[in-house]
Amino acid sequence: MESDQLPSENDVIVLGTGMTESIVAAALSRIGLRVLHLDRNDNYGGDWGAFNFTALQQWITTVKEQTESSGTQSKEEIDLSSHLLQDESLILLPIQSSTICNVEETIHIPGAVESKCDGVNIGVDSDDSHRPLDDSSEAVIDAISSADGNIQNKVVDERGEPGMVERQCPVKEDGKQGSEETETVTKTSGAGVTLDFAGVKKQWRKFSIDLMPKILYNRGSLVELLISSDVSKYCEFRCITRVLTMLKDKLEVVPCSRADVFASHDVSVIEKRLLMKFLTFAIEYEKHPDQYKGFEEKPFVEFLKSKHLTETIQHYVQHAIAMVTETANTLQGLEATQKFLVSLGRYGNTAFLWPLYGSGELLQCFCRMCAVFGGVYCLRRSAKAVIFNSNKEVCAVVDTGGQRLNTKWLIMDASYASKEFLPQVANFGFLSRCILITDRSIKPHKEQQMTVMSLPFPGRNDCRVTVYELSSLSATCPEGFHVVHLICKSLSQNAKSDLQSIVQLLFRSNEEAEAGDQRPCIIWSLYFNTADSSAADLTCNDVKNLFVVGGPDNALDCDRAVAVAKRLFTEISPDEEFLPRAPNPEDIIFDDGETLPSHESGFETIHEDSTEAEVAN
Repeated sequence: MESDQLPSENDVIVLGTGMTESIVAAALSRIGLRVLHLDRNDNYGGDWGAFNFTALQQWITTVKEQTESSGTQSKEEIDLSSHLLQDESLILLPIQSSTICNVEETIHIPGAVESKCDGVNIGVDSDDSHRPLDDSSEAVIDAISSADGNIQNKVVDERGEPGMVERQCPVKEDGKQGSEETETVTKTSGAGVTLDFAGVKKQWRKFSIDLMPKILYNRGSLVELLISSDVSKYCEFRCITRVLTMLKDKLEVVPCSRADVFASHDVSVIEKRLLMKFLTFAIEYEKHPDQYKGFEEKPFVEFLKSKHLTETIQHYVQHAIAMVTETANTLQGLEATQKFLVSLGRYGNTAFLWPLYGSGELLQCFCRMCAVFGGVYCLRRSAKAVIFNSNKEVCAVVDTGGQRLNTKWLIMDASYASKEFLPQVANFGFLSRCILITDRSIKPHKEQQMTVMSLPFPGRNDCRVTVYELSSLSATCPEGFHVVHLICKSLSQNAKSDLQSIVQLLFRSNEEAEAGDQRPCIIWSLYFNTADSSAADLTCNDVKNLFVVGGPDNALDCDRAVAVAKRLFTEISPDEEFLPRAPNPEDIIFDDGETLPSHESGFETIHEDSTEAEVAN
């Protein structure tokens, strides 16, 4: 159909809407290049994306289906010779992504007999309350109650037939049926919704769950880019409110600012002085090379010991401030410490910002800028082949709609690339991910908190586990619930095996409930592995106008994505400025020399206290 036709002549085609691709697409569109941005998914972000709870369930189903299928193209798709001109050749691209594997979802607290939102009985049988979800378990997710009533309150039972699935009340010792006595099932949020899976389903729209969450250093490269390009006007942030660490088997709040250090009761007066002295040195460590001479390539831990810091201070610096493993050398540790310290105090008491609605919202901000300057976007559409001219340069792609799209440059996420473009694909690693929905915070406080924590991996000195705990303050979950993200480098190729020990240390499942156990109770959990291509060299192909970029990595922030985007932009447009600030609408000058017409009559009163500059504007 004519309406499905995309621009056939383009300067740049970008495949995938991950963070790197979105930043570079915005930068290229900003300087006037014709950018066509495609994504095979029906949402932005790919492996960087964020979903409400219903969309996340759909994503899980899609990933399982893709894992079961071979991902090969059909015979009809392979025959693309009609799109080739003289002396042209093509290479087929994978239609599906294969970056996600080992997906395991579990409901730990299915729900009370009656949801306190609208009285609809939704639940699962009590003997199925703690088992992984499979295809037959759509009984608990198929139908979600919509706030506006557009979606029916319908559930599909195990036989695949529509109907309501009710859970019977447990039988008391006297033989009578009564209400559930488990605290985590009967507990309700401020909105009167039960803190269980039924409550999650009732408020599915209020969840925004990242596949790969990222925080921003207050003075990190992404924050500076958001400010300098004015993309920040498209997004909102809150400060991470606290940094936690596990010290002597107890969760402690890390003192970040000078005031916090001296107000802390967890360190002695002598330790406070030692810590302040070290931090004062670390923030300008380049000016004092004599203090770390000979330790440059030695472990950061050895350098900290040489400064006569106590074990408590060493722990704070390594695991809560620098957040590095024991294998990090001194220069890496000092650089990470400095990055943390220079970010303190800019926006809040900690060094980090959290993007409201999740980090998946950030890449969409760059997509908006790209579209404002003429970029064309099309979801659920990708390229199934790359066409090369006689000089072995990319000249076009054939999209999944069967259209030939000419281009001068091609940028693609690694999940879109064929093996011919990934000579080191065997070196790709994996990240282990766990997402939890819990009923309370790991360290309760009278006010809502957004928490980041870095824990050493049990039994390993070369790996750490990053933990984010988000309350409704982050706009990623409803009031009363908490969303917890755990991330680490995959060691066993199975996310649950990697992260289960940390999960059991911090949380409990429903059947583990004991008197006095203050650990949060897990309502729902999801484990999966995602490919980590950040360590692989994706530039080692011989095609000059083709760039392959990696997906999300294990870092806290998005600095690598920004650096790669800048490098690609320089390769394509070396003489242009990278993402300059967009002009204000009133400053735009049209071809006839006139400025943007005013919507005011010209007779409006100018206040006497207005400055000359304000009048001029």
